[in-house]
Amino acid sequence: SGQSSVDHGTRSPVGGYDIVAQTEQAYKNIARIMDEGGYSMDDIVNTIEWIAPNGMMGYRKVGEVRRKYFGDRFPSATGVSMHQILGRPEQLIEVTAVAVI
Repeated sequence: SGQSSVDHGTRSPVGGYDIVAQTEQAYKNIARIMDEGGYSMDDIVNTIEWIAPNGMMGYRKVGEVRRKYFGDRFPSATGVSMHQILGRPEQLIEVTAVAVI
């Protein structure tokens, strides 16, 4: 399953209607999960970013967040437009990551 902008500590969404802030939280969640399993973001080979229509306008800025977590070694990525994410209109993005471990 994918990671959204929900902070795992508080179980509350982060970022309001800001796709960059939501993406930051999603990748932060993924990095934490990888670390807890003894792996790193370098083990990720593919991501799928599920984007709600109201997040498409700011989607270009998401690359900055990806660069923060992957550096110059981007895994393959697919962006998919969805009608709605998690049944919440304020949720703009969800990220699924595939790792080779």
